[in-house]
Amino acid sequence: MLKIVCVSENLVLLERLKRDFHDFQSKFNIPFTVKFFSKPEKLLKKIKDFHLVFIDLEMTQINELGIIKKVKHLNSPLVYILSQKEDLGWESFNSNIFYFLKKDTHLEEKLEPILKNVLEEEKKKSAFLLKDAEKEMLTLVKVEEIDYIEAFAKKSMVMANGKYYDSDFTLKQWESLFEEKHSFQKINRSFIVNFGTIRSITTNEVVVGNGQSISIAVRQQSAIKKAWKKFLMEQMNEMKMVEGVR
Repeated sequence: MLKIVCVSENLVLLERLKRDFHDFQSKFNIPFTVKFFSKPEKLLKKIKDFHLVFIDLEMTQINELGIIKKVKHLNSPLVYILSQKEDLGWESFNSNIFYFLKKDTHLEEKLEPILKNVLEEEKKKSAFLLKDAEKEMLTLVKVEEIDYIEAFAKKSMVMANGKYYDSDFTLKQWESLFEEKHSFQKINRSFIVNFGTIRSITTNEVVVGNGQSISIAVRQQSAIKKAWKKFLMEQMNEMKMVEGVR
């Protein structure tokens, strides 16, 4: 599911955006959640959690907080909502990262191509071509189907859909790939686990989708339990398709 955030000190603008997203969602079958922040500093704390960011360039704190520089480092497409002024030099920003809209744009009309573009980019990151360890044939495995990844020599084994798959990636390389996916966590020296497949968790182990118990490193037990609770809360929040102004 796509995660979107809109940031503006203009509460009237945020309310209009809220209506636009609501109207769009009632017409198109594209799953997404939206958060609205009226304080730009809140965005800086959570910016990596989103696929798409709409920012009001007229915010008083936008330059002193360095928001523009911060969002440039994201790997996701961004949308800036501009003022009606014609002298902001926004054409000089044209790139594959930034997309521009005037504030008086009826956003509902623009959302479909924007969101579909982001979805296509996300799909490219959501599956891996892995070799079935038993049949020795290449198979496309979706990220959400992975239970866990286990270090094996200088490579790794991936457990997904009740099968083992060989991977040339090291555990460290998998960690790097999952850096922005909070559902995947390294719980000991040898295992990365998908929180989305955990059946239960105790102080010192987790039970994943295929029924296997995997121990949690002693030093990570508290952090893992806290991260899992946060993951569950995020899943519950995603059931709320549009949230109010914060």
